[in-house]
Amino acid sequence: MNDPRPIVLILAEPQGFQPHPIAFELLYKGRELANQLDASLEAILCGPPGIQGQLLNQRGADRVHVMENDMFSLPDEMVFAQQMAPLIQQLAPEVVLVGATAFGRSLAPRLAAALKIGLTADCTNLFINEHQQLVQVRPAFSENILAQIISDTRPQMATIRYKEFPEASGGNGMERGK
Repeated sequence: MNDPRPIVLILAEPQGFQPHPIAFELLYKGRELANQLDASLEAILCGPPGIQGQLLNQRGADRVHVMENDMFSLPDEMVFAQQMAPLIQQLAPEVVLVGATAFGRSLAPRLAAALKIGLTADCTNLFINEHQQLVQVRPAFSENILAQIISDTRPQMATIRYKEFPEASGGNGMERGK
């Protein structure tokens, strides 16, 4: 049965046969946003056969879309973007979060271009405002000010700096929404 709620989607970068640790940080912040939007928290994980997608469920994702193929054994942003873009279009999420790792910083703009949407890079915080819009906070002007950005394209896409949020864990107190 399909969940009729909006979707907050994280793109979990693979690291060997497991999600990169930044995926668990994205789950933490993604859960907070999903609860505020009364949305489902979902993840996409592309990796080689045997990739451990259930770890994302154990850490709080409501649903994980796993794409297993040998083509994901190497970090080729073009291959990942070509394979992920149609699934993202099909899911039609409200928000897409990507880790700002070296791979994520290269993948996110390719996906944004394929989806014809905007992208806010290197966010240090995210929150939902009183109009139910995602506010993306990032340093600007040599990190002397914090810019607050609201995208007018959907989905709203942002890369999140590594080590900005705690990792989601089974017992971290972040409860799933209703």
